[in-house]
Amino acid sequence: MKLIAQLRKDWKLLQETLPKKNSKIECFIEEESAERLISFLIVAEDHRYRYHIGFDIIAIIRACFKLLISNKKEGASTIEQQLVRVVTNDYRHTLNRKIKEIILAILLKRIINKKRIALIYLNIASVNIFVYLELIKECLGDQR
Repeated sequence: MKLIAQLRKDWKLLQETLPKKNSKIECFIEEESAERLISFLIVAEDHRYRYHIGFDIIAIIRACFKLLISNKKEGASTIEQQLVRVVTNDYRHTLNRKIKEIILAILLKRIINKKRIALIYLNIASVNIFVYLELIKECLGDQR
C-alpha cells in the first residue's frame, strides 16, 4: 500500500513539474542541434534509449549479474528513470524506489514522446548542458 501511495504522489508531482510548453533548451537550439544533443545524451547515458519502453531489462539484468558476481554496483537507469529520479528527488538505494521509478518511467513514456523526454531531462536534470553544447559545436565544426 505504501508503494501505491508513493506512486500516486510522485506521479502527481511529475505531472505538475514537467513543462507543458517547450523547454528552455527547445527554444534555444535548432531542430538539427536538438537531435545531436539528444544523440550525445543517449551515447553518454542510455544507448538502448530508442528501443525500450522506459526501462532497460538488459541493463537491469547486467547490473544484477555484476552485483552477484563481483559485488560491484552498476547503473541501469534509463533517461526516463533518471528524469523521474531528479523530479521526485528520490535517490535512496532501495528496491521499492527502483520499482516506483520503472513504473513512473513507463507511464511517462506513454504520455510524452522520447525526444521531448530527453530534452526535458536535459533542461531539468543536473547535467552540464554546456558540455553537450560544446560537443555539438565541435561536431558541426568538423562537418564544415
